[in-house]
This record gives sequence, structure tokens and C-alpha cells, in this order.
Amino acid sequence: MRTQLTAILLLLLSPGCSREQSDFSFLLPESRTYLLIGDSLSERSDGFYMETLSPDQFALFVRGIDGYDYRDWYLRMDQAFAGVEAPDRIISVLGSNDAARFSGQEFLDNVNLFHEALRQRSGAPISYSLPPRTRFSPVQNGILANNQLLMDNLPTGATLIDLDSAVEAHLNSGGVPLYPDDDPIHPNRTGYELMGTVILKSIY
Repeated sequence: MRTQLTAILLLLLSPGCSREQSDFSFLLPESRTYLLIGDSLSERSDGFYMETLSPDQFALFVRGIDGYDYRDWYLRMDQAFAGVEAPDRIISVLGSNDAARFSGQEFLDNVNLFHEALRQRSGAPISYSLPPRTRFSPVQNGILANNQLLMDNLPTGATLIDLDSAVEAHLNSGGVPLYPDDDPIHPNRTGYELMGTVILKSIY
């Protein structure tokens, strides 16, 4: 993209080239809007540092509330879309709290109601995430079970972002710690940046 923009600027600055003769605005990157809906994982993430990690500019609206799950959000779509008129993509990073409250068909019902509520508001592409299993053992099995259910029953037309596999691959490779010593659920900055990188790769 930088090479393309440089060529455009050189052409615009060349002798005899007028503004009227050279309208290359259609080649410039469009400003995009992303809506991120989540729980405390998103709330504390600083947007997963995506605006810093991405080479492109975009507007990111983070709707992360401590304790929220799929059911909380499908009941509060006004809160999710407040100030966001027409997102180009919707990203859901939910599931950690669900694992402590819902399983099986009840979990899937909540996901489907959430999806239907989103579709009533927007036709934008929707990406669902498989949240990390955390380092907190009481919720790990629940998160993994619900992640498998979501993989096997992903709402039609949606895409999947596998955050859990990326985090586990890093930890199993002996990489730097992704969680602070005093919090086994919410990552440190390195962990959030890793997740942000995975999200960005999935939406480009």
C-alpha cells in the first residue's frame, strides 16, 4: 500500500498533472469501524492493542463489561450499539463467564439468541472467538467444552477466531508468560497483544 501511495503522489506532483486529471481517491484505504463485544477480558484489554498493532487506521468501539456473557449481551443490544451507527465488522470475545454458568444446549441457545439480536441490528460480518482456557482450573473444562460446542455449531455465515489455540501454542513453546502472577484469568500486555494479533489476522 505504501508503494502504491508513493506512486500516486509522484504522479500528482509531476509537471502538467492537474487535480482534475488525477483523481485517485478510490485507491486510498477506507476508514473502517469495528465493534468488539465482550466481558472483562475485553474490558481490560485496551482493545487488544489492535489499533497499535495494525498498519491501517480504523475506529474500534470496545463494549467489554466485567461479568457479562452471551445472555447479558443479547438482552442489552442498545448498550452494545450505543454510538456505533454501522460497524463494518462485529467481533465477539465472550465465553469465559458462560463456562461458569451455562453448558450444552443452554449455552448454544444463548449464542443463537445473541446472533439473532446482532442480525436485527446489523448485516456486518460477525466473528466469534474461542476464548483462552485461562490458567484458572475451575473454569478450564467448561471453557473447552463450550468452545467445542461453538466450533461444531457456529452460526451460519459467521467466522471463528481461535484465541485458545494461539495462547496454548505460545505457552507450550516456552514463550514468555502471558498471565501475571496474581491473575490467572486476565492476560498481561504480551498476552493481550498476542490475542490482538490473532484477531487482526482473522479479519484481514
